[in-house]
Amino acid sequence: MRKWLGWFIGVVIGAGAGLSFYAHRVERARVSLDRFAVPIDKPGIPEAGLTILHLSDFHFRVADPVQEVRLARLRGLLAGEHYDLVAFTGDLIHNRAGASRALAFLAELHPLLGAFSVPGNRDYWESSFKAILPTSEERRNLSAGAWMRLTVCKVRRMVRMFAANQRAALRFRTNDVPAVHEALRAQGIEPLVNRAVNITGNGSNLWLAGVDDLTQGRPDLASALALVPQDAPLVLLAHNPDIWLDEGAGRADLILSGHTHGGQLRLPLLGAWYRQGTHLSRRQAAGWFEGDGRRMFVSRGLGESFPFRLGAPPQAALIRLFRA
Repeated sequence: MRKWLGWFIGVVIGAGAGLSFYAHRVERARVSLDRFAVPIDKPGIPEAGLTILHLSDFHFRVADPVQEVRLARLRGLLAGEHYDLVAFTGDLIHNRAGASRALAFLAELHPLLGAFSVPGNRDYWESSFKAILPTSEERRNLSAGAWMRLTVCKVRRMVRMFAANQRAALRFRTNDVPAVHEALRAQGIEPLVNRAVNITGNGSNLWLAGVDDLTQGRPDLASALALVPQDAPLVLLAHNPDIWLDEGAGRADLILSGHTHGGQLRLPLLGAWYRQGTHLSRRQAAGWFEGDGRRMFVSRGLGESFPFRLGAPPQAALIRLFRA
C-alpha cells in the first residue's frame, strides 16, 4: 500500500511539474497569427479591402527569455505581411522597465495608413505580489504571528475575488500614462483616448475611435463618437470587452478588445478561471461575439499578468474588412 501511494504521489508531483513547465516556458511562446474577414455593408471600405493588425496585452517586461522567443516568432509570422492599420488595445507594458523594450518592438511595424492605440488598466499602474504583503503601516507593532495571519487573509481574499471574477489588482506603483502616450506618438503611434480619427487613403474612408480604460481611466464613448457620421463605417478600440454593454457601442461595425488573455489559465471542465469581462463566460473568454447587431473580437493577447498560460496561447490577428 505504501509503495503504491508513494508511486501515485510521485506521478502527481511529476505531472504537476511538467504541466507547470509547459505553462511557463512552452505555451507562453506559442504565438499564433490568426486571420479573419469581416463584411461591412457601408461605403468607405476600399474594393481591395482593408487589413487591420490587431495586437493586445503585450505586458512588456525588461528581461524575460520567453518574451524574447515569443517576439522572435511573431516577427517571423509578420514577415512579408501587408496591413493597412495597426490597432493596439492596451496593456502595452507590465512595468516601467519594459517601456523601452516595447517601443523598440513597435518601431519595427510599418502599417500603410497608420498605427493607433488605447490604454489598458496595466498601463496605469505596475503590479507586484508585494501588494499582497502587509504595508509598513500594517506591520507596525505586529507580532510575527499576526503579520503571517494578515498575509494569509489577504491571499485568501485575492483568491476568492479571482474565483468570483471580481476585479482584483496587485497594484504596486502608478505609471506616467501621458509620458507613455508621448513616447508612442514619437514612434508614429497615435493614442485614441475618447476620440476618433478619419482614415483615408487607398480608397478608404472609415473612422477609428478609441476610449480610455473602463476601470482605471475616464472612458467617454459619447465624446469618442461625437464627430463620427452616423452612416460611416466605424471600428471601435477598447481595452476592456465590457464596452459591449455600453449602448453607444452599437454604432460600431466592429469592436476590437483584449484584457482577458483568453482566461490565461483554462482548466478542464471548468474553463477560464478568471474572465475579467463581466459578461463573458468561462467557456468563452475571448474570440468573436455577435448579437443585437454588434460584432466584437476579443484577443487572447500576447503577454500575461503572471508568467503562465494554459489552454490560451498568445495571439495576434489580421482582420480584413471588405465590402459586404
